[in-house]
Amino acid sequence: MNKKILKQCLIIARQNNHKHPNTDGYRHFSFIVQEKIIDWGTNTVGEPIRFLGYPSYGKVHAEFNALNKAKGIMVRYSRFEVVNIRITKGGLIRNSCPCKNCFDFLASHGCSKIWFTTGLNKAFARVEC
Repeated sequence: MNKKILKQCLIIARQNNHKHPNTDGYRHFSFIVQEKIIDWGTNTVGEPIRFLGYPSYGKVHAEFNALNKAKGIMVRYSRFEVVNIRITKGGLIRNSCPCKNCFDFLASHGCSKIWFTTGLNKAFARVEC
């Protein structure tokens, strides 16, 4: 992953933190990347559409939201990467490691790597799908 793209994702998340639909403090942003940012999404309260096997349990996770928005824009049959960022209301970066459901969901749809904030000095960690 290009450091420039990770920086762009952080900038977009910070610029949109005050507009985030979630008011409970857990503000997650997910970005779909295929050489550039294709689209992005946030977590929100509500039942997700039964989209390609994503489990339904009362919240729409940012990974699902981002992939659902990007599915018509992405280069078909081409692998993609995901960048996850979590920011508090006060703008602090926190751990945004994907849950097992999101990891399995992204892996089953062609994701090759997930980059996520660790909460340690804006550092990113990576997990292979």
